[in-house]
Amino acid sequence: MLRKQYEIIVLAVDIYPLPILGKEVSEKYGISGKQLEIIMKKVKDYYNNHPNIEKEELMFYIESIL
Repeated sequence: MLRKQYEIIVLAVDIYPLPILGKEVSEKYGISGKQLEIIMKKVKDYYNNHPNIEKEELMFYIESIL
């Protein structure tokens, strides 16, 4: 139950204001739950260090960590 609530939070737009949404990552790569949480945290950290990065570049980053 708690994991499902966290997943809802991870997928929310307002929580992760990134060029790419958790929902998009989940749908494109077929991941969810804890794995999605870990990836979105890494994406957020990467984005914080590279704030001018575009969505396509973030997709390449995600593919590199999968």
